[in-house]
Amino acid sequence: MSYWHAYEFRHIMRPIAARYPVTYSRIGSLLESKGFLQTQGADLSTEWFAILAAMPPHVKPWEHSNNDPRTWSEIDWTRSSPLVFGQLMTKDEITPKLPAFLS
Repeated sequence: MSYWHAYEFRHIMRPIAARYPVTYSRIGSLLESKGFLQTQGADLSTEWFAILAAMPPHVKPWEHSNNDPRTWSEIDWTRSSPLVFGQLMTKDEITPKLPAFLS
């Protein structure tokens, strides 16, 4: 399998690619068609917000890797932003940055 996401997202996205290969591939194709990938010149935050918006809510990213049963929609991504950006972001800061076609 070839990974379409930025290397910085490997710990979040690789378990999804392993458990949901079709979903992972579809999201990659969607984001690529819209130009939201870092490999296409988008910045890291644009790719991350596109992933947040495009991921189906039922996906359980860490269920098998660390026994975390929460779904994508149940995870508080404002608390996870330091994993990506090194700083805490509020929901009000994240929401306006989500790509409009995915909201």
